[in-house]
Amino acid sequence: MTDDTAQAMAALTRSLRRRIAADERKAERKADTRPGFDYRGLSKLVRTRIDERGLGYRAAAAEIGVTASDLSRIGGAQGIVFEKVVAICDWLGIPERRFYTPPSIKSNCCSAAHVKHASDGTEILP
Repeated sequence: MTDDTAQAMAALTRSLRRRIAADERKAERKADTRPGFDYRGLSKLVRTRIDERGLGYRAAAAEIGVTASDLSRIGGAQGIVFEKVVAICDWLGIPERRFYTPPSIKSNCCSAAHVKHASDGTEILP
């Protein structure tokens, strides 16, 4: 490997490491201040119930009132609309809040430092 190639590879490696670190920091900030939903946990229960009853995804989806694609999405930890989550949880006989994960820290987006005031003294949220 030539010196130029080695230098280019080293620069690329440093750049990728910085990008990965920045992405990880961004994900941590996002995860800390936003509530979440455990789609993987829901998916495991759905899969167990489907297997217990000997159903396929299409038959289970028809019984629940959602599409097979919706069941596939939750299996991949992708979000679906809340109404469909409720339908799936009703079918399972469990509360949908079981899979809710609250934020680990509170967001400061509406703290006093971030609130603007109108000329008449009323608060205006950003």
